[in-house]
Amino acid sequence: MTQNTSSVLYAVVVGTFQQIEIGAFEKAFINQLQNQYPEVVLVIASAPIPSSKNHPLDVETRKLMLEKEFPKTKITTFKKQISAQATSQALESAIAQAVGESVNRQLFVFKESNNFTQYELPYPFEWVELPEYAPHIIGDADRSQVAYRAGVFQTVRAQYPKVFPTVDVAIVSGDKVLLGRKPQQALFRFIGGFIDPEDDCFEDAAIREAEEETGLKLTKARYIGTAKIDDWRYREEVDKIITSFFVAEYEGGTPTAQDDIEELRWFDIASLTEQDFVEEHRVIFRLWEKKGF
Repeated sequence: MTQNTSSVLYAVVVGTFQQIEIGAFEKAFINQLQNQYPEVVLVIASAPIPSSKNHPLDVETRKLMLEKEFPKTKITTFKKQISAQATSQALESAIAQAVGESVNRQLFVFKESNNFTQYELPYPFEWVELPEYAPHIIGDADRSQVAYRAGVFQTVRAQYPKVFPTVDVAIVSGDKVLLGRKPQQALFRFIGGFIDPEDDCFEDAAIREAEEETGLKLTKARYIGTAKIDDWRYREEVDKIITSFFVAEYEGGTPTAQDDIEELRWFDIASLTEQDFVEEHRVIFRLWEKKGF
């Protein structure tokens, strides 16, 4: 006989679980839920940037740690998205995959430092305040795994803050410029991306990225300037992005949205304003405007 999951009350706990080992408070809290609820689900929140100072452990390592500590719980994962609404949808999808589409649940969210701070959920949830420090007790059988996680923390956090170089390109044809729009965004951006080690220079990287994302043939890129980009993926990180901005002339081909671009559109350069761009690319537009279109 199949159990009707909608009749079961689930306790769902969301957290990053970025720890060398599970603290005493979390253990006590989750064990208490296991005594109070028929089912407990642990949901691991994953940052968009892996192996950073704020998020050193990969999601599989954290999942194994939780499975060992709480073998009777269901464990699933989700990744933080570009907006609160998209993040909430990803969380809801993860929960649904673990327990079913329509179930009774009580949601708890660990209020960790450097974490996701707000969800737009269609049901209420409770913040769970974590103490700043909880003593850990390490058993002999766990020492190798704890040592591994401690090594990851030490290695990642010992790194100097980094700047990631990117390129962005204004693809122009006469009095028009080609801009792109990414999924889950309403506004547009310049075409670009990260520089590859195989690129011989920033100019070549700009042409390569632009051609990969649009399918167009372009002329040699003309350098305009540099700017720090407030990329949403790095807002919680000490590492940042600085882009080099170029202008390249359209030479041929039909614009075709590729890679992580969902839509391409030609805009009249003279009528462009900052409000046409996603927030992180407005600084590039101002740079282009200042240097002269």
